[in-house]
Amino acid sequence: MAHSTATDVTSYLISGPVAFGLIGKGLDVWWGTGFALPVGIAVGFTLSLYVIWVRYGRA
Repeated sequence: MAHSTATDVTSYLISGPVAFGLIGKGLDVWWGTGFALPVGIAVGFTLSLYVIWVRYGRA
């Protein structure tokens, strides 16, 4: 089954912050802090946008 570009972009925008947010949550539990979760979500979102730009935004 073929995927559309919109489906792929949406998948990247959801999976990046979720994956890095879970990593951040694990680090928060391990370190006993509270800042790694939001940092992980921000990093995941930023990397997702970068992957989308590299894959679909360049000519």
